[in-house]
Amino acid sequence: MKISAEKLEEIIDYLNGNINQDRAKTLEREISESAELNGFVAEMKLYWYNSDNNSNHIYNTELAKANVNRRINSRNRLRARRIYISLSGIAAILIIALFIGNSLFNNNTINSDSGIYVAENNSNTPKEVILPDNSVVWLKQGARLEYYNNYKTDRQVNFSGMAFFNVQKNSNNAFVINTGKSSVKVLGTSFNLISNNKHIKLNLKTGKVLLTDSISNNKKIITKGYNITLNRDNHTLITQKNRSINYNSWLTSKLVFNNSSLGMICRDVSNHFNTRVTLKNPQDSVIRFTATYNNPDLDEIISSIEFATDTELIREK
Repeated sequence: MKISAEKLEEIIDYLNGNINQDRAKTLEREISESAELNGFVAEMKLYWYNSDNNSNHIYNTELAKANVNRRINSRNRLRARRIYISLSGIAAILIIALFIGNSLFNNNTINSDSGIYVAENNSNTPKEVILPDNSVVWLKQGARLEYYNNYKTDRQVNFSGMAFFNVQKNSNNAFVINTGKSSVKVLGTSFNLISNNKHIKLNLKTGKVLLTDSISNNKKIITKGYNITLNRDNHTLITQKNRSINYNSWLTSKLVFNNSSLGMICRDVSNHFNTRVTLKNPQDSVIRFTATYNNPDLDEIISSIEFATDTELIREK
């Protein structure tokens, strides 16, 4: 699918909220009717919402460029060409992804006889699912998402595993995630969610969410920059400010440590690689370390930390 420079400018204006309501509705209809255009816009949104610089409400094309290039290099599934356009007097660089073989943005959902759509990720790379209202979910390996054929009028999904949600705002139709005996209710927001047998943990990037435990009827609302954990055994809800920015490193393929304690670094590294990494001497947990790892490699991280801090890390085999 070819996307003209004019269409690209229109998409950027749309993402930045710089087009009128009628044109926005027309463009949204075009996006919903084209799987490739839908996927392209969703990919741009992913890099936008993962940017730490999105507070200026200007679409970060440089971040999109860097991340698309990373995917091209790592998967060898796309070829790209650059189109230079002008946006508000600033040169913006976009990557146009030309699809080879199966689309990178294919939902791979299954429509069963019961009217349930199922998406699962059995690969070690994030899988994108675009819902009928253009909300986007990126599933981590082992995650499962279900929704029904009446989703547009009743935005409810069933979920287990880990995923990053970017939910389209709809004040008249809340988005509800059912995770067994608890639920997460949002209107329009983005967040990382973990749901397993032990707990539910949500790290909120934008917006506001309500987490409810149906057994105890405990419920709490959290806002941007906070996380909330529900213990499934005692049904307690604990809210705290996000101390780590690496909660969605599995999606961004980036680990950032800025004067972080080795104790926190070990937790972040363990979560990213799904393995347990600890310090041989627990007293070293207070030592501070700064580094950024793109496309992190566990052996490289351990070696560099041990060399820089004169400590020893233990990795469970």
